[in-house]
Amino acid sequence: MNLGQIILLAVSSNLDDLGVGFSLGLKERVCNSFISVIALISAITMLVGLLVGQQVSRFLTHKTASYISASVFILLGAWFVLQGLKSQSKEYNTEVAIKKSTMKSAIILGIALGIDSITLGVSAGLVYYPILMTTLFAGITSFLFIWAGSKFGNKISIGFIREKADFIAAILLFFLGIFQLW
Repeated sequence: MNLGQIILLAVSSNLDDLGVGFSLGLKERVCNSFISVIALISAITMLVGLLVGQQVSRFLTHKTASYISASVFILLGAWFVLQGLKSQSKEYNTEVAIKKSTMKSAIILGIALGIDSITLGVSAGLVYYPILMTTLFAGITSFLFIWAGSKFGNKISIGFIREKADFIAAILLFFLGIFQLW
């Protein structure tokens, strides 16, 4: 497993965080503790997925696990493309859940954003992505994306980021799937 694949996985699993960060940044100043809670949940959901994937892989041959992992990455990439085509701009309901940046809203948002990480983590766990490094990259990427998004939310078109997030994540997942087959 190389560092590039781990980074691609972390970026693709947290790309939505960038759009959410923009939304939050447009509404109010977002504190680092709020962002840290979301990033921690992202790391935990990735960790859970990796652990489940590694347990499942114990019952599979390495070749079978690689094919399943590649298939999941590619199928999720295709699903992200379809989601992007269905809804050209994803609706992040941050206004309802986040009138104020409270820890409760950070937990709710973190869980919502972390769902993709569980699925991707299972797929990565099947082929034994390094648990510690992958989990750390998932958390750090989540923090950086939300932080950067909130800082630049009033300067960059949020609609563009929302429209393209599914397509960019899909491309990254396709690459992960192809790398898995090599």
